[in-house]
Amino acid sequence: MSEIGWEEVVIGVGSNLGDARQNIDEALRRVDGPRTRWLRRSRVFRGPAIGPGIQPDYLNAVIEVETSFAPHDLLGWLKHIESSMGRVPGVRWGARVIDLDILLWGEREQVDDRLTLPHVALGGRAFVLEPLSDLGPQRWVPRLCRTVADLCHRQRFLAPPLEVVDEVVRRRAPSETSSPVLDLARALMAIPSVTGDEGRLCAWVRDQLIREGWRVVTQVVPPEGVEDVGVVGDVEDVEDVEDVEGGEGLEGLRSDLPRLNILARSDAHDLRVVFTTHLDTVPPFIAPTEDETWLYGRGACDAKGIFAAQWVAARRLRARGVEGIGLLALVGEETTSMGAKRAHTLFSGARWIINGEPTELVLASGAKGVLALRLEARGIAAHSAYPERGRSATDALVEVLHALTHTPLPSHVAFGATTVNVGLLEGGVAPNVVAPHARAVVLIRLGAPSFEVEAAVRAIVRDRVELTVLSRAEPHPIHVPAGYEGALVRFGSDIPHLARLGTPLLVGPGSIHDAHTTHEKVAKGDLDRAADLYEQLALTLISDGSRE
Repeated sequence: MSEIGWEEVVIGVGSNLGDARQNIDEALRRVDGPRTRWLRRSRVFRGPAIGPGIQPDYLNAVIEVETSFAPHDLLGWLKHIESSMGRVPGVRWGARVIDLDILLWGEREQVDDRLTLPHVALGGRAFVLEPLSDLGPQRWVPRLCRTVADLCHRQRFLAPPLEVVDEVVRRRAPSETSSPVLDLARALMAIPSVTGDEGRLCAWVRDQLIREGWRVVTQVVPPEGVEDVGVVGDVEDVEDVEDVEGGEGLEGLRSDLPRLNILARSDAHDLRVVFTTHLDTVPPFIAPTEDETWLYGRGACDAKGIFAAQWVAARRLRARGVEGIGLLALVGEETTSMGAKRAHTLFSGARWIINGEPTELVLASGAKGVLALRLEARGIAAHSAYPERGRSATDALVEVLHALTHTPLPSHVAFGATTVNVGLLEGGVAPNVVAPHARAVVLIRLGAPSFEVEAAVRAIVRDRVELTVLSRAEPHPIHVPAGYEGALVRFGSDIPHLARLGTPLLVGPGSIHDAHTTHEKVAKGDLDRAADLYEQLALTLISDGSRE
């Protein structure tokens, strides 16, 4: 029996392009999520394609799921899965990588311009009825007013038998039941939130926190590229869930919603521990998938999986009656940390700020700083057959870059070597023209204070090219409580901008080496362990603070 608010739905799945068997398994994994749980999958059948031209045979199955989506929202979710698996619009009944159709929704009957329930073709398709019989031949089909067995019996006289390619009717194993952390991570990862386009996810997070009874305050953060002109963003106490057109589903969240910093407080007491990380991700959006061990997709470890673990830890602490717990969701970390830079106007601070980034569940004892530079060379254009009549900007720039990457820069033992990366390089107008201009953007990971490194860089550059400092963040130690292991991290985070709000800590599940990649992933077990670690860490900090 389904939970209150959840309904049983039957979905047809088919494929006749690529590895059709693997496509069906992949669709099953992707359908499973925080608002849709698969229960059973029929046997898999092979049959001829129904459609134009010569097509490969189809593989077909049906899956029974529980869902809390409304019908149109589930339809939107299935279309999203089809698109993420590579299906593109084409000829009607043409060959397809994957095809997902809502066949039955309990005893619901519905007809509109987007959806017909039961499916309009259900009664006349052997490739639907045969697998549907695996899940209950006596299932009643509304509108057709027949059982599945009756419909199958009639269809067997009209169509040749289908070949069975997988004899197993799969049932969800107890080990596949999701944990609260995994459920939240899937939900967060299902909503795209590339930096600058976090509005839909922010609205979803805000509304879920309000439903859970948190004291929620939001702050509008300007779009990417809008310079800070003294306006820090409107701060608003939010008590009611906003009426987002289209309902709660992914499809109903508009793309033009503002991006928000979101603070959720457990109670009216002064904040003691605030968990925080960022909701934005690097591009491109990669829909969540999973296997037995790993959760894959954009944000798995950087940092939606982390936020899910923090959220669950905060829930637990609140349920235990621990006072002064906060949860802070930030935007813009992957570019300029715009959200973190404005967070000090959202609240006055807390004793401890536990920031989340992928550190493989080891607390960071310190982090390198960052110095971003733009180097520009100017030359004189000339015909490349007569280089003596011009001056090459690329020659000047390459000469400086070679010196910069081959000269040791200041570093301190506590933070390791200062390293240089020439990330962007461009120049010239054509191969047969002496280059009149050239430019590079360089990112230096600081093992020493930025002023020391900048002075050394300027001594190397001299007046050969123009140097502009784009941004800087100092290397910094990070608190590690007694009894916990700590290690230096090389990557940047929001911590330099959060330190004014409280004593920062940095820890999270997953590896930085998986972040920003096409194979981004996090171990499912590590998400649960992260929630345990965050909860215990907060209790340790509060206990230590009470003894000070």
